Amino acid sequence: MTTAIHARFLTRATNRFIFSLSCNNRMTRQEAKNIAVLVMWSAAFAVSLPLLYQQIGGASPVFAFIVTLTPMGLLRYVHPVRSFGTPYCFHRLRDCEHHPEFAKKLGLPAFAWLLRHSPLRLLNSFVYLRRWPGAPARVLKHVLEAEASHFWAFFAAIPYIAFALFHGWWAGLTVGCTVQIVGNIYPYLHLRKTRSRLSTFIARSSVRLELPSKAPESTPPSVTPPAGAANAPSPCLADR
Repeated sequence: MTTAIHARFLTRATNRFIFSLSCNNRMTRQEAKNIAVLVMWSAAFAVSLPLLYQQIGGASPVFAFIVTLTPMGLLRYVHPVRSFGTPYCFHRLRDCEHHPEFAKKLGLPAFAWLLRHSPLRLLNSFVYLRRWPGAPARVLKHVLEAEASHFWAFFAAIPYIAFALFHGWWAGLTVGCTVQIVGNIYPYLHLRKTRSRLSTFIARSSVRLELPSKAPESTPPSVTPPAGAANAPSPCLADR
């Protein structure tokens, strides 16, 4: 009964907060809702993490798992309010990142297979080309956002890694490093590879649309392959 009353009170307070933001700042209701969600999740993390630290301690593997994942969970609510990216020196793709051999050396194809055949693909469905098969530029935008989130989430979790190393919390340190590798580093590298393929596809499609067709008029439409069919990305091109 008490939980239901608290949930009802929180819902009403959220609606009032959204309404006041939309009225006072001349923003849309969706923009006000995004800000309200960000503020409330930030408050929830700010309150729950210290309480969790007091209950189980910073050396606990459970605490290490949660605290290293928290930045990634919070950053997904920042993008709707204010979009952000990575510094230019990290944003620019290197020449080696365009070659499949580089991805194979890092094991990115195996990681991509794991994402496609596990519930992890449900964490961010906006970066899949099959969701918007006719809008690769839209998919590229979400790929860039996800890439930036993993980039900054990695650095946001570094203080706990350093703190655990300093105090000799080896169990927490092991879990934290594992989460960093599986949850931030490999997704970041995989998204960069996806961005390389997606950018190449968009550039080729633009050039193909600008060039006049040289096919003879007598060629039946059913014989001529559709533009971009040879270089069209697979449905899982933007799979994370």
